[in-house]
Parts: sequence; C-alpha cells; structure tokens
Amino acid sequence: KFYMDNNFVKFGDEYMPYSHFFKNAFINPHRYIAEIQNRVWSIYNYAQGKDLVPLFFTLSAPSEYHPKRQIFKNGKFTGKVVRNHNYNPENTPKKTAKYLSSCMRKITNDRAWRKIPKSHRCYFRVFEPHHDGTPHIHVMFFVPKENLFEFTCKVNDLYPAPQGELV
Repeated sequence: KFYMDNNFVKFGDEYMPYSHFFKNAFINPHRYIAEIQNRVWSIYNYAQGKDLVPLFFTLSAPSEYHPKRQIFKNGKFTGKVVRNHNYNPENTPKKTAKYLSSCMRKITNDRAWRKIPKSHRCYFRVFEPHHDGTPHIHVMFFVPKENLFEFTCKVNDLYPAPQGELV
C-alpha cells in the first residue's frame, strides 16, 4: 500500500498515485465501497423491476473454524471472549472462505432455488470477518413471492441457527 500511495503517474501537470487505479479494499477502500454500492444498487433495481422479494441471510462457519468464542449468559453476550477448544488450527481464513462458498453452492444448487426461472432469481454476497478474523457471509437473495416460503424453509433446513440466520 505504501508503494502504491507513493508512486505516481503524471497526467500533464497532475500526479496521480498508483493506488487510485485499484478497486481493492486494502489499497483503495473508498473506491471499493463505491463499487460494491453500485453493484448492490443495480441488483436491487433489477429485483424491484421483477417484483422480487428480498431475503437477508447470514452464514457463519461451525465452531472448529473459530479460534475464539463468545460467552453468553441467559441468551445475552457477556462481553467475554475466550479460547475455543473446538478450534482446528488447520482451518485458516482461506479454508473457511472455501467452506462457506461450498455452503452457498448447496443453496444455489438446490431444487428450491433452481426451479425459480433464472430471470426471477438473483443474489449478492459479501464476506466479512468476525472479531476473531474468521470470515462469514452476508447474502441478499431476491426471489418471487410465490417461492419465498419454500426457499426460506430449504435454507433453514440446510443451515439452521446458529450457523445460519435468515431474516
């Protein structure tokens, strides 16, 4: 990042750092966020034009992918985070992302999703890290109203809470 911010291309009398030519979240986070917002807005407009219903879903990896775990008491987070004894150190963030991608494929390969005409289904997903660095996915599905119940049931069957949370 230092190199990209401190080396330039000259356009006439103006100097522009290399980092301005990248959408990468690490190198140019503002441009990356703007690109994500543009994609989401485009998908949202497409879905509205087709009268599709939004369905928000969060998918987390199982315990063995998390080096730390949160302590809850009476269903409320206590603020304490401790070492997770179920954690497998071979489960790197890259491996976790692959695992979560395979979970997404299960959803999009399922009959409940496939029976919806291609022009009437769409989604976007975003990987985000938990506080311990373990990735999880946020997904916004758009489906026709008449397919909402079946699709929701299938996603809940595949990934019940706490691994999956469907809103």
